[in-house]
Amino acid sequence: MIHHVVVVRLNSDVTSETRDEIIALIQSLSRQGLAEKFEFGLDAGLGGANNADLALVAQFRDEDALRTYLEHDAHLAVVRRLVPVAQLSVVQYVSPATD
Repeated sequence: MIHHVVVVRLNSDVTSETRDEIIALIQSLSRQGLAEKFEFGLDAGLGGANNADLALVAQFRDEDALRTYLEHDAHLAVVRRLVPVAQLSVVQYVSPATD
C-alpha cells in the first residue's frame, strides 16, 4: 500500500472564501474514487502555533494507481489552487497491504 501524505500551511493572507474553495476542491477530489482510502481535515488546533492548516492522506494499491491520481484533472485542480497560496509538504511511503 502506498500512502500519499500532504500537509498544507496556508499563507497568512488567505481569505476564508479561498480556504472554503480549497476545501471544496479537496472534497471533490475525494469523491473521484481514485484512492483506496482518502481522508483530509482541518487542523484541530490541539498542537499549538506551529501546526499546519490541513492535512490529506490517501492510500493507493500500487504506483500505477498513485500515478493515475497524481495526473487526474481533479488532483491537478487542487494543486493549481494551492500552490499560489500555501506551502506544501508531501511524502509517499510504502507499507504492507492490510486487509
